[in-house]
Amino acid sequence: MSKNIYHIPIRKEDRKVIISDPRVHKGFLEYAIDFLLPCWTSIYAAQNGEVLKVKQDSKEGWFLDKFKGNKYLNYIIIKHDNGEFSQYCHLEYNWSKVKEWQIVKIGDLIWISWNTWYTSMPHLHFDVHKLVDTERWRQTIPITFHEKIKIIRDPKDATDEEKEIARKIKKGILL
Repeated sequence: MSKNIYHIPIRKEDRKVIISDPRVHKGFLEYAIDFLLPCWTSIYAAQNGEVLKVKQDSKEGWFLDKFKGNKYLNYIIIKHDNGEFSQYCHLEYNWSKVKEWQIVKIGDLIWISWNTWYTSMPHLHFDVHKLVDTERWRQTIPITFHEKIKIIRDPKDATDEEKEIARKIKKGILL
């Protein structure tokens, strides 16, 4: 469990459906969370910290094998107290509002969502991890949030309304 308490990285009115599907998030990504949301949704720092890495050079992505690999992934990694790091992924090309080594505060605008890398729909992939001595070098940990949120861990547990929202996001209808 994270020692730090994290804020939700998107505004309450922008939250649609939040999932952590173990069929996708397994191994070192076991505790990663996906916030389904339309492209161009503002993303905010979930905790105070120092920006360690910003990658923003990809313009492409979709659910095709050619997009696998970090070449197409836009992301930011922020270092926090207690040896924890947060990662935000699938972000808009060349739109970072922060630079490497910059200090950020909770709620600072850091980016906007998009659909880069190997994804089936626009969303924010968010995780908190610790460094470990393995081939993958990191392991996600359960996140302690400032407020209670519903995280769907099995697609069968989604309500009809949540499934409809996900369908609209995937088709680009929900803006």
